[in-house]
Formats: sequence, C-alpha cells, structure tokens
Amino acid sequence: MHVRYLNIAVLGLLFLGLSTSIASADAVIKQNYLNYNGYRYYKGSAQQLELGDWCDKKTPITAANYCDQKGTLKGLINQVTVSKFEVKQSGSTAVNVLGNFSIPLLGWGLKGDDFVKKVFDGEYVFLHISIDKEEKFKKDINKKPGKINDLKQKDSYRIVDSIVLVVKGSEATSLGIKHKGNFKGTWNGMKLTVDSDVQSETARQFQPEKGTVYAYGLKKIKWDATREKKRTEIEELKNDPHGH
Repeated sequence: MHVRYLNIAVLGLLFLGLSTSIASADAVIKQNYLNYNGYRYYKGSAQQLELGDWCDKKTPITAANYCDQKGTLKGLINQVTVSKFEVKQSGSTAVNVLGNFSIPLLGWGLKGDDFVKKVFDGEYVFLHISIDKEEKFKKDINKKPGKINDLKQKDSYRIVDSIVLVVKGSEATSLGIKHKGNFKGTWNGMKLTVDSDVQSETARQFQPEKGTVYAYGLKKIKWDATREKKRTEIEELKNDPHGH
C-alpha cells in the first residue's frame, strides 16, 4: 500500500494525545461482518466507502447487507480516535476473511491465501478509526442546509462514522501505533495525523489508498420530524450495527 509519512511538530493547532484507556484485541471475522469489541461492522461494499460518507443502506435477502455511497461529509470531520487490533485464526476462517472483500481491489499484488496467512500471522493488522466528538459533528451537519436536504430524503440513509482499515504491521509501527491503546488524531479527507507519543513532540501522517477499507460502522439518523418535508435538523445519530 502506498503510504505517505510526514514528521510534524505538534503545535497548538493540533489537538493530539494518547488516551490511557486500552482497547480490547478481541476481533472475529464472519462472511458478512467483522465483530470488534462486541460491535458488528459491515463488510459489504466497504472498499467503496470512506469515513464520513453518507449512503443508502441495502438489506438484500441473498447477499450481504451493504451501503450504497451517495455523498460525503468528510469535510466536517476533525478529531478521530484510532486503535489497532489483530485477527487470530482461532476465531476466524480463511473463507470468512476473504468474504465480501476483493483482493484485486486491494491492489497489493497478492493471492487470497497469501492475504489470509499474513492476517493470521499478524503481518497485516487492522486500524479502527472513528469520528470523535459526535455531538459537534452532528451540530456541524445541522449548520449545512444543503447536506440536511440531501440526508432527509430517505429513512434508509446512513452515515459512515467508523472504518476498519487493513494495513501492514510495519506501517502501523512506523506510525508509532505499537500497542493496543486508543490514540487521538485529526482527519483531513483520507489523511490521518496521529500523535504516537505525547513526549516525543512529533506527529506522523498516514494516507491509505482506496481499497484498504475492510469494514465500517453506520449511524442511523433520528430527525426532528417524521415527515421528510418538515425535517430541519438531526436530533441524534444512533448506532446501526450489522444485523439490525
């Protein structure tokens, strides 16, 4: 994967820091979803989505649930939380790891069995990135009448509030993400700036290519009115895990 790294002095303009909370490493991959810390993340159409996209949720009977990308809110995202985890063979199968994920779209020149082996061996790891300060994010959307008009059109519209990226373990280490803590960072489009060590006064920047989004979380929108024409603002963004 092509990744750009940039050492940047931590200035007052960037609010970055290391959380003291520790994220669980428990993760199990199924055919249609990834279960991480007890939450089910969608796999269907993941490689076509980015953090902050809004999409139309589909629940076909004979295929995996997925969300059809319609637009983006990524310009409204600033702060994010990042954590790293691995997937072990004891809880996941090769068939499930490859299910609803395109190796050609990944673009790393791998065969499926090579990808699975590297995942189980820990050579490839996963980064969970989620929007921080959700209340501020919601208020910022409400300040954009055009976005509100787009989002209110269908009850099936959802917002991608978290993504799971597959990355090479060496790249996560180069970012300074060496353990399974929760890190704070900033997000600019598809570019992550994360402070790996609050003592080091350096931050590292990471830009993954498309095709590396392995799974994603969705938020369902609770509006201030039932009828579409009367909707003027979002009241709440509610979790919508796979299977609901």
